[in-house]
Amino acid sequence: MSPPSLAGYRIKLKNGRNLPTPHYWEQKGEIRFFWANGVAGIRKEEVLSIVQEEEEVADVGIPPGRKAVQELMALEPGAEKEKIDVEYYQKQKAYYVEQYEKAYERYLDASSHQDKAAKEKAWKEFNHYGGQVISLQEELKKKNKGVLPQWWNQ
Repeated sequence: MSPPSLAGYRIKLKNGRNLPTPHYWEQKGEIRFFWANGVAGIRKEEVLSIVQEEEEVADVGIPPGRKAVQELMALEPGAEKEKIDVEYYQKQKAYYVEQYEKAYERYLDASSHQDKAAKEKAWKEFNHYGGQVISLQEELKKKNKGVLPQWWNQ
């Protein structure tokens, strides 16, 4: 089990999706949380529950101080790391994050116009691109002995 300082939360949405995060807060009717190297928010009405996890949650953009602790815990002395194409990962991440942010904006716009079909489509894209960032991150961690390189969060 992880130390309590590295435990996190799982935001359970009414649509069945679960969003792992190391930290969340409420702000202006939204649940805000760390996600994909930034901060995301979702309307409070969309949230079914928020549960504290005893195990460490997926790394979705942990602030630098907590991230450094995780990296130190995961390092294996003398471990060789696989060659990583940094430019590829940076470009892919930038693309997915850009698409993720655009989808979220479309979701908010569709919500304000009460366009249910557009809202659902944007939400699917939002989840898809958010998932792509996490998949890319997990792939990178596997190549880097379970640790995200420092440049990932820059």
